[in-house]
Amino acid sequence: MTATARVSYYQDTGEDTIRRNPDGSRAYRTTRYYAAYPDYDWGLAAGWAWGLSRCIDYLDTQPFADRGRFIAVGHSRIGKAVLIARAFDDRIAVVAPAGSGAGGTGACRFNGARGGGREGLADMMRKYPIWFSPNLHQFAAAVDRLPFDQHWLVALAAPRGFISLEGTDDQNCVPNAAKQAIAGAMPAHELLGAPQRLGVHYAAHRHAFTDEDRAALLDFADQQLFGKDVARRFDGFPDSAR
Repeated sequence: MTATARVSYYQDTGEDTIRRNPDGSRAYRTTRYYAAYPDYDWGLAAGWAWGLSRCIDYLDTQPFADRGRFIAVGHSRIGKAVLIARAFDDRIAVVAPAGSGAGGTGACRFNGARGGGREGLADMMRKYPIWFSPNLHQFAAAVDRLPFDQHWLVALAAPRGFISLEGTDDQNCVPNAAKQAIAGAMPAHELLGAPQRLGVHYAAHRHAFTDEDRAALLDFADQQLFGKDVARRFDGFPDSAR
């Protein structure tokens, strides 16, 4: 008999569907473990983040794992999820959201229509409302009324490593929105004596996660987790970030 290993998949913790049940309720709330929490309003991004932490629970029991040096990386919607995971799980030493855009690294006040027409909070609420708490919908057309912005979420990574992996030609993400969020989070890293642990890297591509992004992440991890000197800098933004 041949044993087969099952690789964990992010939708194991919640189905990524915008379908509705016959009564109008969101169908994803009847999938996976969501049905066990009918009175909770957490969206799918938080559920996927919870699943990532459960993977770390397992890794913590394994002799091959390098505890204290776990890295969480995810692209697009999973980039949003890894940001949430790092906010709640201090076992993540480096978090690397890639192309996470609106609802991820990008500050809501600088994306969307005011950020050149790329995806903003209103677009997220229209296309992917299931990823977030329903309480966020009231700000879809009024981002200036938000009591917080994404720099708060980025700041929760402090003093551990954070790097936003971005594409210079990403059709969804606004460079200035990422720049403003990282600038807003910097005081938290400075307060904790770790300004060098907050970084960004841009590569020439559209909405994708490429070998160049992986190489930049590994260099950042070598610098942050092993104290190695690397040739890259992690503080550069494209000219469009203004």
